[in-house]
Amino acid sequence: MRVRTAPISVLWSPPKKNAPFVCIESWYGRCDSINYKGEWKKRKWGNRFEAGKIFKGGYDIEAF
Repeated sequence: MRVRTAPISVLWSPPKKNAPFVCIESWYGRCDSINYKGEWKKRKWGNRFEAGKIFKGGYDIEAF
């Protein structure tokens, strides 16, 4: 499998559920870490957009 995706990729499955799947999520940002005390504009993986601009994201997953 080849994955071309956003800067952050997360693989997860519900804990303690014996779920028959794994979820693949592509993220372009995330929330602050639990102990973050700095300015919001200096946090890791944050995004800023100019007023009136449009953000387009996407990803490709190819299984072989």
